[in-house]
Amino acid sequence: EYRTAVFQNRRVLGVLVRGSDYIVFNMPDQPLGTEELFPIVRKVKEEGNYDAIFLATEDQDYYHAFAEAFPDDLIVISQNRISKEELKEYILISELEKARSREENNSGLIEDNMVNYFYALYLLSKCDGFLATPMCGGVAMVRSFNKGKFDSFQVVQAKKCSENMSGEKA
Repeated sequence: EYRTAVFQNRRVLGVLVRGSDYIVFNMPDQPLGTEELFPIVRKVKEEGNYDAIFLATEDQDYYHAFAEAFPDDLIVISQNRISKEELKEYILISELEKARSREENNSGLIEDNMVNYFYALYLLSKCDGFLATPMCGGVAMVRSFNKGKFDSFQVVQAKKCSENMSGEKA
């Protein structure tokens, strides 16, 4: 019922994009930038004959870029989205959320954010196809919830430059 209420019986490509802390702290797995990601999204959407894109992301910048690039195709639900700039003072998203909940005197803020995150993962698992960048724990959860029913499943990530022993970029 929840899937039907949100997706309205459309064929939907679910897209999970991790950004913020993955980018700020230069995690080993990096998401593709929008200039690389959007052509892939368009191609998968067209080849899979999807009617809409369901975007799950905690990254405010990716959210705005998707809203601009896919204004008529985008479906989202309420999620706490943060910019990379907001995160620079903290090591983890959870630290930022704790600080916000204290500032707003809202002890339920962290719980609300977590519930919305799981709603997003659940809805991703109910999509017809799935695309994620980069590999993250959410990918494993979505795949587990879906039980192999996606007609398309893809995880893409940016290639990081490695440095050789002299410190020069390879």
